Amino acid sequence: MAPDEDEFTYPALVNRWRRERSTTALGKMDNGFYEAFDNHLRALREDYQKEHAANPATPKVLILQDELTKLQGVRDDLYDLRERKIVTAALIAARGGHAEKTNMTREEELVFDELLRTLRDARRSLLRRGQPPAVEPTRPAPAGPPSPPDPAPPAASAQPASPLAERPSEPPAEAPLPGAPAAPTRDPAPAAEAVTASEPEAPRRIAPPRMLVRVKSAFGPFVGPDLRNYLLAAEDVAALPKEVAHVLIQRGVAVAVGG
Repeated sequence: MAPDEDEFTYPALVNRWRRERSTTALGKMDNGFYEAFDNHLRALREDYQKEHAANPATPKVLILQDELTKLQGVRDDLYDLRERKIVTAALIAARGGHAEKTNMTREEELVFDELLRTLRDARRSLLRRGQPPAVEPTRPAPAGPPSPPDPAPPAASAQPASPLAERPSEPPAEAPLPGAPAAPTRDPAPAAEAVTASEPEAPRRIAPPRMLVRVKSAFGPFVGPDLRNYLLAAEDVAALPKEVAHVLIQRGVAVAVGG
C-alpha cells in the first residue's frame, strides 16, 4: 500500500527522522516509500517551476522553494541514518552473525545483499592469501611380500631435496584480527551502537531575517518561508520575513517602517 500524502509533510518527516535516530534497529518503512516520496517531490518541483515562470516575485514561489529545500534535506538525513544501519547489518552477517532484514524496503534489501556479497568475497580472497595449497594425505601401500630395494642411482643424478619438504605439514595458526572476538559470531548491538554514537546532530535552522512594515490594505492569509500563517489587516505593523516584506512593498500593499 502506497504511503499517504500526509507522510511527506515536513513535520511528519522530521518525526520519522527522530524515531529512526532514537534506536539502533531499522524502523518500519513501507516498500513504496521512496518511490512515493520521489513522485511527491516531482509534483512539488513542477508547481514551483510553473509559479516561477508566471511571476518569480510572488510569495508562493518563495514558499514552494523553501518547502522543496527542506523536504529534500530531511529525506537525505533519513536515508543516511538507515544506510549506516544497513552497512552495520551487512558487516555482522559477513562475520557470521545474524542480521534482521524485516524492516528493509525492497531497495534497501538490494543494497544489503550487494554489500554482503562484496564483503564475503573480500574476506575469502584476502584472508586466504599466502596460504600453501592443501596437500592430500598419502595412502599406505597395500600389504604384501617385501620387494627388493631399488638400486641406488648414480651420484651424478642425485637431486637436492625439495624445499617444501622442510616446511611443516600444517600451516601455522592464523593470528586473530585486531579487535576481533574469539567466538565466530558477534553481538550486533555494539556495532550498531558505535555507528549511532558517531551520528552528527541535526543542523540548527536559522530563522530568516525580518523587516518591519506597515500594511496599507488587508492581505492574506498566506504561509511565510518560516512556515508561519500570516493574515494582515490595514494599518497593521508587522515584522515579516524580508523576502515577503519586499514582495508586499513592491506590490504597494505595505511600506517599510524605519531604517
